[in-house]
Amino acid sequence: MNDTHKQRVKANLSTLDYLEGTGVISIHKRKLVNELFVFISSGGNGHKSLCTVRQQLEWKVDHKELKDKVRFLAVDAAYNELDELQEKYGFDSTEVLKLPFEGAHESINPEAISPQMKEWVDPELYEVTGGKAITMSSQSAFDSSGTAAWRQPGRVRLSQPNTIAALTTALTTAINHLLEGKPADMRLNIIFLAGLAGGTGGSTIVDLPFITRQIVRTISVARYKKTGVSAYLMLPSACGSEPDPVRKEKGNRNAYAALKEIDYFMGLQSRGEVFRQQYGTFNVEISENIFDFATLLEGVGDGGVFFGDPANTARKVVANSILNMICTTEAKAGNEPFMVDSFLANRTSISDVAVRRQSHKLFPRDANYCYNVIGYSSCVVPIDLMTVYVAKKVFDKVWEKFERCGEPNSALAERFLLEANLSPKEVKAVLLLNPLKERFIAKANAVFQAKGPYYMVNMMNEIRRVLHADGKFASYAAAKSSGLRGGKEKWARVEQLYGQLEQQVVAPLGSGLYDVYTFVIKELKRLIERNAGLLTNTEEHQALFQRSFSWSPIDLTGGERTSKVVMSYLDDLLPQKEITRKADAFVELLCSKKDEWTQLDPPEGKGQAAFDAAAVIREFIQNEFKQVVDETMESFLVKLYSGNKDAKIPQLSPDEDKEGHKPLALAAETLVDRLSTQAGALLQTRPGFSLNDCGCSKYMTVPDGCRWLDKHIANYAASRGVVSGSDSVYRSSARDEIVLYRLYVCVPAWALSWVEEAEQTYEGNPHEVGLHMEHGKNGRDWSRFPNLFNQSLFHGAVPKWDMREAALAKEAVEDLKRADELGLEVRTNPDDAGATAEYAIYLPNPGTSAGDLLAAAQLDKDKTYTMTELCAILADKQVPDSEGFPKPAMVREDLKYVNQVMTTTDNPAPADLGERLAERGLRRKMAAWTALKAAFPVAEELNALLEAHNTAAGLREKTAQRSQTFLKSLAGGLIAYDDLRFCWNMELGDEKPMSGELESRLERDCKEYYAAQAFYALSDDDYERFTDALAEQKETATDADLKAAREQREALRDYCEKLRSLKRADKELGISYAMASRDFEDKAGEKLAAKIRRFYDWMIEEL
Repeated sequence: MNDTHKQRVKANLSTLDYLEGTGVISIHKRKLVNELFVFISSGGNGHKSLCTVRQQLEWKVDHKELKDKVRFLAVDAAYNELDELQEKYGFDSTEVLKLPFEGAHESINPEAISPQMKEWVDPELYEVTGGKAITMSSQSAFDSSGTAAWRQPGRVRLSQPNTIAALTTALTTAINHLLEGKPADMRLNIIFLAGLAGGTGGSTIVDLPFITRQIVRTISVARYKKTGVSAYLMLPSACGSEPDPVRKEKGNRNAYAALKEIDYFMGLQSRGEVFRQQYGTFNVEISENIFDFATLLEGVGDGGVFFGDPANTARKVVANSILNMICTTEAKAGNEPFMVDSFLANRTSISDVAVRRQSHKLFPRDANYCYNVIGYSSCVVPIDLMTVYVAKKVFDKVWEKFERCGEPNSALAERFLLEANLSPKEVKAVLLLNPLKERFIAKANAVFQAKGPYYMVNMMNEIRRVLHADGKFASYAAAKSSGLRGGKEKWARVEQLYGQLEQQVVAPLGSGLYDVYTFVIKELKRLIERNAGLLTNTEEHQALFQRSFSWSPIDLTGGERTSKVVMSYLDDLLPQKEITRKADAFVELLCSKKDEWTQLDPPEGKGQAAFDAAAVIREFIQNEFKQVVDETMESFLVKLYSGNKDAKIPQLSPDEDKEGHKPLALAAETLVDRLSTQAGALLQTRPGFSLNDCGCSKYMTVPDGCRWLDKHIANYAASRGVVSGSDSVYRSSARDEIVLYRLYVCVPAWALSWVEEAEQTYEGNPHEVGLHMEHGKNGRDWSRFPNLFNQSLFHGAVPKWDMREAALAKEAVEDLKRADELGLEVRTNPDDAGATAEYAIYLPNPGTSAGDLLAAAQLDKDKTYTMTELCAILADKQVPDSEGFPKPAMVREDLKYVNQVMTTTDNPAPADLGERLAERGLRRKMAAWTALKAAFPVAEELNALLEAHNTAAGLREKTAQRSQTFLKSLAGGLIAYDDLRFCWNMELGDEKPMSGELESRLERDCKEYYAAQAFYALSDDDYERFTDALAEQKETATDADLKAAREQREALRDYCEKLRSLKRADKELGISYAMASRDFEDKAGEKLAAKIRRFYDWMIEEL
């Protein structure tokens, strides 16, 4: 064996290791649900969690399932940590993505920054991260060590063109490989893992999900519809303890800012908003929430329970949670297997229940009721190790047998050959090589089974010496071939056959087969002793199993007595006689595999050698110790937790054997009680808030090898409310574990105790350079996103440190009032008695001027409109956007939504509840609020234009109504022109002026036209005086008066006809601009000239 062969053998046997491989029992390896999974980590804590998830999956899930259904990708800015993933944890180069730093810092240089990045990069970020310094500070965030707990630099590095290209390639390749050959309707699950306290994880976790969504949608829109995106987000206490108060404060501020942004994008769909971002040439436009489901984790349990290693605890809970959600369970009574998605799909109705159950009385209660919290506990019975412990007795028997066989010598070698019928005379009688080979191998097999490989290696060396040219047997044949007697040729042939036997049989067996056997047995002995030691060594066992939420019932810390009880149970599983039989069977198995085990090199054209000792040994253990595997879990738990070491698993049902089932019932109660006690949520809630008031899916998984124990567990767990019902206890392919899993959903971020403390830290410096992802030229400032904790709800008054949020809330109120004043706010539901008002605002298309909007409305020039009516009309009209594509001229934005729940428990509800909810709605809809602010100048101009339109439309309406009254008043002498003052007066007894002074020569030439305009604009009171005067004239008129009036009308008509037909100035009439001349049109303008001419034509016709 060469070194390559030895490494190949070691790698093969290491798969039997409980810690590094898959253990000796493979039949309990779990299957994944029929879906696909891509795990993506962001930042240091993210990829540490990814490692834990991967190790758990590789340890507990069938290898073929993982290869076929799962992919991994770690994204980070710390190069050494990603290198470690490859060197120590088996990640390959396609599974890690390093965020580059070369050129990234210079890309935000104000002198060279691209317009796209300038939109969102903090203008001070370049200077505070080193500026133009030749050497960068270790805290610059732009080197291979990471982002120095700075958030925005993480986004800068992610946004580099080469990063986006590498990410797109990595994800596209991974997803396409997963999808190859899979059904079109097979669900794809993308699961993100990130810690929020740092720079890389807390920043890229905002952009990565949207980028990934865009990549999947680019691959296939149909596949995107079958894709779910979820996340496990670790808050600071789950990222490790931080003794430095400054760094701890920084971590809290980072995490709060990150969660504040995530919280906003968790409500994207319900607000009808879109996430748009340009990353170089890669554009993202996503209308779905950042995550479909997001799980929050702390390093502290509910009620303030602390753990020795909170970060490690959180990672293990994440891994176990994922494992139990993505692995299959077996349905009971014909039901479909439990899928957590079906529970989460009812989130809206669950959220309503969660809100109603809260005891807080003040309003408005507004929050994203959208997070998940894990409660987890498991009892691990290490059947694998228990089986190895029992099997070790068999292997010890084999080792003992091999080791006491002694050392062979030349005499024993000669005896071996004689007993194999290979003496010189017997060889001379045959003179054929093949029969001699068969004799030798048959004898070798028999001796191997009795003596083992160590003995055989030495025996082959002794036999080679006997058969060698100067050895006893070969020397004898040589002497005979050179003697004086006959048969020399035959003896020469005997000498030749001994040489061939040595070279073709003995040497390969010694240096090949038995060498391999010796190496295999040496490695196997080491592995078995190590794995059995995990069970019997208290310190190692505690390190392996006493992990916060998981425990093993084999607790050797109880001292010698406990150890003896456990070991006694295991020792009784295999009688001595059976040990001997199994040892003989194993030796026989070793002997039967010699042809395979000598093939340590792959055949030509093949990638794998035929050698697979691990598979042979695993199959032997599973076949020979099947009873141990099948009976250990149930039998052991019943004996241990019932307190009856003689308890047996009954054959009859509980109804048929009540007494026999008592130990099982007691064991089930003990197990369920402990699981329930330990299944605490890994998140600390504030006083007064109960996770039990939120939606909660509670279920258990039990090994499918149990005969009765699972039924007792199901009944007891359901009766105590530990699970949602007996049908919430599922059989699992995991043969060594009982799990209680609680998934709390619709938990608001404000329910966390950490949030208030973190918010206070955050508000100490919310505009810290690089804290938020957007703080650039585009005007979007993500620090303006709503805070996670509604202070007025819990304190009744806003604390001093949260005045910024209070000011923003007040700003929203004032802006909504202004919108109402400008006619942009409208009530959307009927004003019925007792109905809470609901409101919406109208927002004009960005970039469209007020003039273009009014033109798009195509208003009737003779009608007047309110601003609300105009907005409604524009909502059905289209205008071109900045790129020429048609867009709605106005969009109606409702100020209510689904995902954020805002209610009041006051009865009756306050009269102004609708207005208050609308204000809070605007506060939460940042895109709409920003658009509203931008709309104010346009709305003001549009109001002015609408007022002008309405004024003109009003005049036209009055013109139609008052035109005949004007003619009668003019002809009847109720209106008179003052030649001295150049104005028209009302002749109603007070000579009150009706018009202002006609200043221009043109106005005086056409004074009747301007008299009409003034008459049409009269107040209703003055107009009524004219109608009254005309009525009185008609009532009192004599025949002479009527005749005089007719003459006056005729004279007025004649004057108008003459005036209308003038082609040149007339001094007699005092006309400077003849109405039928070109000079008149030049002076008045084409439109006004046409209006005046039409007016006089009308007068002539009517008179």
